[in-house]
Amino acid sequence: MPLGPLHSHRSSNSSSEDYASEDESSSGTADQVGPTTPTRTVSRRRFLAGVTATASVSLAGCTARLPGKAASVDSRTTRDGNTLIWAYPASPAESDQGFEGIGYAAIRFQVFNMAVDADSVIPALQFRLNSTVADLAAGESYQGYQADSFRFYIGVPRTYDGAAGLRAFVQPPQWPDIRTTYGYTGAVRELAVQAPDVHEDGTIIVEGRFQPYDATLPSELHCGFEVQASQSGPLGRTVRVDGRETFDVSVIDLPEGITTA
Repeated sequence: MPLGPLHSHRSSNSSSEDYASEDESSSGTADQVGPTTPTRTVSRRRFLAGVTATASVSLAGCTARLPGKAASVDSRTTRDGNTLIWAYPASPAESDQGFEGIGYAAIRFQVFNMAVDADSVIPALQFRLNSTVADLAAGESYQGYQADSFRFYIGVPRTYDGAAGLRAFVQPPQWPDIRTTYGYTGAVRELAVQAPDVHEDGTIIVEGRFQPYDATLPSELHCGFEVQASQSGPLGRTVRVDGRETFDVSVIDLPEGITTA
């Protein structure tokens, strides 16, 4: 559904006010709409259903290659309908309840027609970013981890952006501090959403949308995430993991009048 009206007053990224400065240039801060609060997963059953039981398309795994002293951990990528899911480590401990790793990251997409007039088409590509560390996702061998930081990115091909153009709106939770940028990185225009200082376990969800200037959406999006997590205790370890995948927008059931290019 739409994320609601924009307002004219400005604020910092993590404020309770709405930030609505449109980014028409090649880089800058993504628009923000309305505050929300962190959302926690309600049950292990729900996690298992979303990550293992219904994950219907297995994609290539990804090996993290991030700098620093933290140990690199592989991620396992699946697609469940409109959702990309990266579970880590790629070969977690297994139990009667299924996956029990350190955590997972996910990006879910949906397309809506925001027009109130039945004869008009105003498409919106809504996204939902989910970073979960420990909490209900962790097994006995991975207890004690907390997220240090995370970063998601969604890239729009430059060929599409040069011909049509796509605005980005982000609705961050008030905690932790969420930073957003939207600018060119190589061959894509990339929206980056990051929380550099988390130090908590559990689930953090950030929602937003892309809105084109006409009825045409990009045919693909280049998606990825990066997470650093640390385990408590004198023998605890710090791990880093990342993953990337190209999302085919055509797998979404598009409303009438909305096309991809």
